Amino acid sequence: MQEYKIGLSDGTECIVRPTLLDKVGAETYFRANKRFGSIADNPFRFNAVLAWSAGKRAGHFDVSFDQFLEGTNADEVHAIDVDPYEADDAPEVEGLGEDTPADPLVS
Repeated sequence: MQEYKIGLSDGTECIVRPTLLDKVGAETYFRANKRFGSIADNPFRFNAVLAWSAGKRAGHFDVSFDQFLEGTNADEVHAIDVDPYEADDAPEVEGLGEDTPADPLVS
């Protein structure tokens, strides 16, 4: 799972987590703006589009992508890797993995 810490030029910081909707939207944005080239050739711009989409969806700002780039310090958009198994809110399932047969097809 990935999160982005966005530092805006006014000193505001927010942390956003892109959803599937943000990821599909970023792909669509790239297809509509062919001047960007392919996603594979533009990983930084793609991550910026993901951060912008997630931040806009979460209500942290309501600006176009170009305005987002102009109003954000490029050095202040950071990708943060999050391990879902180490997160404090990871659900615990009682008895998970206990008494599981090595081969479920053999009784």
